[in-house]
Amino acid sequence: MRDIARRLELPAWLADLLVLAASLHDEGKRAENWQQAFHAPTDGIYAKTRGPIRPGLLHGYRHEFGSLGVALSDQRVTCLTDDHRDLVLHLIAAHHGFARPFIRTTGCEDGPPSVLRPRAREAAERFLRLQEKWGPWGLAWLEALLRAADQQASRLNAAAVVEPS
Repeated sequence: MRDIARRLELPAWLADLLVLAASLHDEGKRAENWQQAFHAPTDGIYAKTRGPIRPGLLHGYRHEFGSLGVALSDQRVTCLTDDHRDLVLHLIAAHHGFARPFIRTTGCEDGPPSVLRPRAREAAERFLRLQEKWGPWGLAWLEALLRAADQQASRLNAAAVVEPS
């Protein structure tokens, strides 16, 4: 993410926010149901797996929503100004196209959907605030930057994997 921000000559404050969002965007993959559904090895926590995926084990869980829960209590996020915190949290929640404005609460280990609805409602309200601030295309562009960095990291990870002979 830092390299993309540098190449685009983004202001340092915006680059820092994008890097922070990138550092937290997959924390929800630590969830046990995500690890099992994606056939992750049992010797650690894996964000990228070979699958096959067993979507039924997710019960509708979106790792972005789980990542949002982690970010809400991360000191690097909580110390930000309201506007900057909104952007980081939105980028985390929306990095796969959800939370524009709605995101599911099901399957999350943080609690039952009824308890998690306020988090989802806040995500929708955050999206609306950010649309006002950045405009629909500006916000979509920032989301695309994080998505591009994530895809680039995935390609680099895949290239580094050595197949057994």
